[in-house]
Amino acid sequence: MLAGYLLDQKNKEWKSLLEQGITPLDMLLSDVPAVYQTADETSKQIIKEKVNKENALLAPVIERFIKDYHTAGITKIFIDDSNIGSFRMEQGVYRTDKIPHDLLVGFYLHKSWSGNSIEFNNIVAIAIEASPLYGNRGGYLILYPGEPPENNNGRLILKTPAISLNIPYPANPDATGLININPL
Repeated sequence: MLAGYLLDQKNKEWKSLLEQGITPLDMLLSDVPAVYQTADETSKQIIKEKVNKENALLAPVIERFIKDYHTAGITKIFIDDSNIGSFRMEQGVYRTDKIPHDLLVGFYLHKSWSGNSIEFNNIVAIAIEASPLYGNRGGYLILYPGEPPENNNGRLILKTPAISLNIPYPANPDATGLININPL
């Protein structure tokens, strides 16, 4: 709309060109030569340094997660994402050839429903697309070091600075250490 107004102010005939499919903005800029910019070496260096710094900070976290993922005795908690709602991620999505899924670094998720709750604060999680390993469902896989605590009056209650669960105790925890959560 503004481009048409500017063309009117310049007393240019533009409405017939519009009928031919040329936009007012293209008409307005038709006499403006293109300016080609080369990459600024200083900006490239600043970006490279920031990326390298972030990678150096996250590499140990990701490597520890990969090691834990492949370690026996680690409890894997799968949260079906069909009813999760929103989550937050602060560091980003990473991919490695050592785990066949995306890693979500700096993952936060809070969900409460019918006397149940799950809370994850600044952890690494795995984004699972519909996979046969998880009943062809998508969701998030969280690692908990060691075995889950004992049944507490029918509840699975975990409380660490990073992971908090208060859910019904799984009737048959998977022999592989997988706990499935489907928040309703």
